[in-house]
Amino acid sequence: MEHTDIVLSALIGIGLAVACGFRIFVPLLISSIGLKMGWIHADWVTDSFFKLLSSPMAIAIFSIATVTEIVAYKIPYFDHILDVLGTPVAIIAGTVLSSSFFVGIEDPLLRYALAIISGGASAGVTQGVTSLLRLGTTKTTGGLGNPFFAVIELITSTVLSVISIFLPILAILFFALFLFISLFLFKKIFKKKAVNRQP
Repeated sequence: MEHTDIVLSALIGIGLAVACGFRIFVPLLISSIGLKMGWIHADWVTDSFFKLLSSPMAIAIFSIATVTEIVAYKIPYFDHILDVLGTPVAIIAGTVLSSSFFVGIEDPLLRYALAIISGGASAGVTQGVTSLLRLGTTKTTGGLGNPFFAVIELITSTVLSVISIFLPILAILFFALFLFISLFLFKKIFKKKAVNRQP
């Protein structure tokens, strides 16, 4: 593989890992479809990952899991429980996805270490931010606004997964923008709370 392909495949993996922070199974499903349709080159992923995700069985399993996840997040308050349980799963999914795209690194220990730092951390941070935003929606709307928030998460995860495959650099830029906006919002919220607490 050329160096550009190695970098490109790594960026795809990280972008898909970020998408796991919005929805866990959507990036896995789109990765399976992408491998099956030839959108993702076979030499951009590890052999074991290609064999696993390009099978019709994998597409069927991830399709069922995606539909189940979508329906579950439409239920107020239950979606917050899923967020708590889903954070470690999102980190694992992000780590596995990104490590499978680090094809230029032969040492498995180094590959997984980098995957945890880049993919796992990105998925965990995204999941954590969306969980806090959902908690805020629950408090302000009594949970009624959560289904709408869930739709936004679903669309974001889907679009980001597709962009990660075709325009991975744009996906990374989106993640940076997402973090910047989130930090700005949280800073504004905490500053407002601090002002309200003053006598």
